[in-house]
Amino acid sequence: VYFFDLFSQTGTQQYLLSKDKVSNQDLNTAWTLNIISKFAVSLVIFFSSPILASFFEAELKQTLSVCALMPIIIGLENPAINLAKREFNYKRIFKLQLLAKLTAFTITISIAIYSPSHWAMIIGTIFYFLILTSGSFFIISYKPKFSVKNAKKQWSYSQWIFLRGFVGYGRAKGDSFILAKFFSLNEVGIFSIAKELAMLVYEQIAMPIGEIIITSIQKVQNDKQEIQEIIEKYATILISVLLPIITILALFSEEIILFLLGSKWLEAAPLLSVFTILGITSSITIVFTATLNALKETKRAFQIDLMTTAIILGTLALAIIIKTSLLEFAILRSLLGFLVLFAYIASLKSITGISMPNLISNVGPTIIANISMYAVLLLLIQLSPALNLGLPILYTLIGGVSYIVALLMSLHFHP
Repeated sequence: VYFFDLFSQTGTQQYLLSKDKVSNQDLNTAWTLNIISKFAVSLVIFFSSPILASFFEAELKQTLSVCALMPIIIGLENPAINLAKREFNYKRIFKLQLLAKLTAFTITISIAIYSPSHWAMIIGTIFYFLILTSGSFFIISYKPKFSVKNAKKQWSYSQWIFLRGFVGYGRAKGDSFILAKFFSLNEVGIFSIAKELAMLVYEQIAMPIGEIIITSIQKVQNDKQEIQEIIEKYATILISVLLPIITILALFSEEIILFLLGSKWLEAAPLLSVFTILGITSSITIVFTATLNALKETKRAFQIDLMTTAIILGTLALAIIIKTSLLEFAILRSLLGFLVLFAYIASLKSITGISMPNLISNVGPTIIANISMYAVLLLLIQLSPALNLGLPILYTLIGGVSYIVALLMSLHFHP
């Protein structure tokens, strides 16, 4: 479903956020393009469901037919919600997203308890998108109309975002496809679940900040100094929030896996610790990708993604050929995340002249505070090394307090 959805990624949100001024025609065109593309994808999913069910030798026809509703529901969302984002008015958006997530969670768990099956996830997801789409018309009063007047102008910007979607999908899922040829289904599952858990920080924290960065830079896109300050500010904020979370994930990977998935998945714990590296590099990269989108450098972003993805997948394929272990493969995949990060930094430096010494200096207090927290947590773990679900919660609270105290002290002495 998500692969097919790539064909409907018209980049309307990034386009509306990056524009100096947004007209009703822009909103109407964005909405129309979304509906047309999402509807087409829904039809493809619906009519290909028998073929896919046969290919995977599973009872997927009915499942995919219902899933075909998702793109249509998403495409109907009120485009004017991006106007609120342009004005940094996220209060109502946050409430709507919270309502959607809590409702979907409640529905999913309720169905899973009373009738355990994959339908719990599907029905919960459909309700999530229904609430987001219908709610977007309640929090923003704008009523969109069908129009393709500005389609050509919008496509010149978003065509590269469309192509990046396929490259990004290849980079995100390519490692699993490579593994599937040489490892068991069980090992591929362990690899995938560990990676997905580690990447939650990217999806739930970094990606929403990316929208704010696009809007912030759009307002000062002709001032290099202002752009540099925005990049440094949001990179610092992101690292300050994510670094302690990533550290806790790495240190308590066994307890987290045990709590969320049960003892059968404990083999995923070492991989989760490793993938926290990928989680942090991917999250920091979002600062630079969002900046390129705001500066309308979508083609350059596509070129970077294409180049780095080719190198990453080629390197992983070579690693498989020389018969690396699953853990070694995960370590290599995580370290290759730095390649993407450094490529974006180099590109932004040539455009904006961003100063790496300044950026490193800004995150200095965060790094010092995180080292302090890490030392405290290691000491606590050594005092009670036994696997216990209660202790990590207590240790996390103590570690969080030590992080905040150390951060405040570091900021006080930071020039």
